[in-house]
Amino acid sequence: MTTTAAPNHDSGCPQCGSHDRRALFQLATDRVVRCEPCGLTYAVSPPVEAAELYNGGYFSGCADEGGYQNYQAEYRSHSETFHRRLVDSERKLGGKGRLLDYGCAYGHLGRVAVRDGWEVVATDIAYEAVHRAVHQHGLAGFVSDLSRPPLKKGVFDLVALYDVIEHVREPKGVIRSLRNLLSERGLLHVTTPDVGSASAFLLGSKWYHYKPREHLLYFGRSSLRRLLESCGMRVDEMRSAPSRMAVRDILARLRRYSDRGARSLLAIARFLGLDGVVVKVHIGEMQAWARSDAPMGRFPGGARLAPASVPSAGSRAGSPVSRLLAVLACPGCGGDLRADAGETRLACVACDEVYEVRDRVPILLPKAAPANKAAG
Repeated sequence: MTTTAAPNHDSGCPQCGSHDRRALFQLATDRVVRCEPCGLTYAVSPPVEAAELYNGGYFSGCADEGGYQNYQAEYRSHSETFHRRLVDSERKLGGKGRLLDYGCAYGHLGRVAVRDGWEVVATDIAYEAVHRAVHQHGLAGFVSDLSRPPLKKGVFDLVALYDVIEHVREPKGVIRSLRNLLSERGLLHVTTPDVGSASAFLLGSKWYHYKPREHLLYFGRSSLRRLLESCGMRVDEMRSAPSRMAVRDILARLRRYSDRGARSLLAIARFLGLDGVVVKVHIGEMQAWARSDAPMGRFPGGARLAPASVPSAGSRAGSPVSRLLAVLACPGCGGDLRADAGETRLACVACDEVYEVRDRVPILLPKAAPANKAAG
């Protein structure tokens, strides 16, 4: 899952703002430090444009640089992982509902969720990723920068923040924005690498999840809980987050530690016909489910709407664009959006701002302020 790395070189701890920190090690261009007051581990890194990181190459042939060798080829293992997560979330919610896949990548979670009976909205900063989610998996998806989601308040029963929060420079802003999107019964489900895991301890600076430029924040259980609670969330449960992975994908990740050894093991696995076997593994990640702790009638940013209603299990009635209009809001003013007859543009009914719809994918990125307004 992808989002944006904000171009903020060194403004203190992203969680508490403190500059009181302890240097841990240097990782390529990143200096990894730990905040003494709040315990967050984070990277002090040079500015990076998100478009430079999360372009089409990020999902294929980019494993040595932090991306994926072949993200699409991992659909089977992703589907097993996501199905089990959805079952857990449904149990906590008491049923299915409307799901937001926040940082959707190619839409693997959304495809599984629709199959399982959820109504799904997907978003990511990478156009190529959202395009695949829409055209390959039939999802209703749009492009956004993810720092301030252009969505109406109170309309999602489950917000899935899978492997995203470690990519952002201002986590509090993201969590607060997502909290506003939750329905009265809504849940935020977060997964992220656990810097306090056994694998992180054993591997040190060689830990798989230390990724220069890409991963900016490294939470432990206490720092993740502190983040959620500081943003008005109440943590229901926190535990390790196992994944299902094919043997070949596990061995591909082990190449960074011993290329020759991993290749030899892969040859043996292929000979035995085991390379495609999907197994449960713990790769040093954790997960948390949290609810809004805001009292009724005092929800920040406006009143919350009624819980989202789901037409029928996995309904895909209407075009991807028309299915989005019930939940989208103008990135500039928060007003309702309306599509033109050909669904090539979305216009705000309040401020008249217009946004492109490119091949059935709305591009809802904030518009730059005019020079005279910015100066004033």
